[in-house]
Amino acid sequence: SGVVMKKIGSIRFTAYTMSVAAIATGLHFLIAHKATLPDLPGEVYFLALLMAIFSTVIPAFLINAGIHRMGAGPASIISSIGPVATLFLAYIFLGERVSEWQVVGTVLILTGALVSSVRRKN
Repeated sequence: SGVVMKKIGSIRFTAYTMSVAAIATGLHFLIAHKATLPDLPGEVYFLALLMAIFSTVIPAFLINAGIHRMGAGPASIISSIGPVATLFLAYIFLGERVSEWQVVGTVLILTGALVSSVRRKN
């Protein structure tokens, strides 16, 4: 993606990739569910739209802009913090329980990000 992004820019690259993903997902849904899309209540469409914008489209544009500006390596290190942030926010805002394995995974992710970033500087 880094090579193509340098040629066409991160915004156009993201728009292309998101469009292809949306079309493929839509076709899969229609094939797998035999066109039951019109049977869903309006609230489902509204929530799906919000999730698509805030959980998929905006993050995709931001991560691709980061890759374009700093390269894939540093961007991947920064994006590895995403699951940790999700775990933390679910604990704070949703009151979800954090298991010992999740804490171990969090420590491993943060350690890997730290080791990778220190090695890149050297």
